[in-house]
Amino acid sequence: MKSYGQACAIARALDIIGERWSLLLVRELTLGPRRYRDLATGLPGIPTNVLAARLKDLQAAGVIIRRTLPAPTDVTVYELTSAGQALQPALSELLDWGQRYAPQPTEDDEIQPGWALLNGAGRPTALRAGQTCELRAGPEFFYLSSDAGKLTVRRGPAPDGDAVITMSADTLYRLISGQITVTDAVGHSTSVYRRLSPRNDRSSCPPRRKELGMTSPTIVLVHGAFSDASSWRPVFDQLHSDGHTVLAPPNPLRGVPYDSSYLASLVDQLDGPVVLAGHSYGGVVITVAGSSDKVAGLVYVAGVAPDKGETVTDLQGRFPPLAMGTVLRPASLPDGSTEISIDPARFHDVFCADVPAGDAAYMAISQRPVSATAFDHPATAAAWRAKPSWAVFGTADLPVAPEQHRFSYDRAGSTVTEVQGASHFVLMSQPGIVAGVIREAVTACAANALA
Repeated sequence: MKSYGQACAIARALDIIGERWSLLLVRELTLGPRRYRDLATGLPGIPTNVLAARLKDLQAAGVIIRRTLPAPTDVTVYELTSAGQALQPALSELLDWGQRYAPQPTEDDEIQPGWALLNGAGRPTALRAGQTCELRAGPEFFYLSSDAGKLTVRRGPAPDGDAVITMSADTLYRLISGQITVTDAVGHSTSVYRRLSPRNDRSSCPPRRKELGMTSPTIVLVHGAFSDASSWRPVFDQLHSDGHTVLAPPNPLRGVPYDSSYLASLVDQLDGPVVLAGHSYGGVVITVAGSSDKVAGLVYVAGVAPDKGETVTDLQGRFPPLAMGTVLRPASLPDGSTEISIDPARFHDVFCADVPAGDAAYMAISQRPVSATAFDHPATAAAWRAKPSWAVFGTADLPVAPEQHRFSYDRAGSTVTEVQGASHFVLMSQPGIVAGVIREAVTACAANALA
């Protein structure tokens, strides 16, 4: 290690961290331990021999340590010592000072989410004490929490977090640097997941009445395959008691072209804006019919959300259902076509395990079959590309895998609520949570109409 040879604390500090790349190595370790290859990735352009030399010098100075994580991980990482952590205030000041010299990034500049989050660490946050959040930016995960009203950040997932936010590294950089607002960020395919358990649902909260002066949209509830409009009854009761105008028309279940045209014709007959809520296959129907200018927003309730040209079969091929065994029963019709239904003996455990057995038994014998070709019809439009959307689903959904929901809603930029342990029929088992999501969508769409 070279030395300035000066009896000065500043010079001595620069002896340790003044070499090129040294302080950036400290930056990389500020948010938590890193493997050697992570450091090489986080410092694009650093020669491997220089990286090895800087790590050796910083270890010798007591700024970082190298250790192996316990089994079963058995991974060697580098992390800051207490002396290295003491550099945090200086890094924060350097961040603020450097902003005046930070130009707009060019197309050749590397943008990494950890760098952007360092700008937000230590600043006031909207997270309340005890709240945590998982941020997914690019391939990385970050754990966000609040310490005395200030944001704290560390690398890694937040498995028990209250929410999961997904956005690109570029969007995160522009949001934290003040180039875009939170509203703008939501428009850049940012997804927000709230993790809720049934005991913490919003049904116990007082319902929000429609604000005077706001044009409240009509709510249209679209049921899915193997059910009927009565599946929405528990949600309807809550929304209707709020004073909302709610419709729950029958879904013909004859295929995407017919069903979406039927719904679009109904929407055309309504006055004012409309919020469409679709359950299961009903999500496909609202995705296509939602292109109407009257539709202000979409709500997916364990709903399938295809892109234009995609089918239900396409998505389920990528994300297979979690239900085991044969559950579908085909039946031939006099016109030569075929429709399918669910084996009543499997209905409860596959579709609605968290619904009372008596209710599930009636749902099984009163289910409405769907055309056998419906799941192979491609969506002719994807309204979520132009309309705001919300989504709610259960983590115990078997007919539509939770990973399919997450993929689809991430892609749509939806505001998403996950309900721990809820089944595919979350609208019946947790109507308070579902009604709360729909209320939120209605309020936001009404506000947008006034803006």
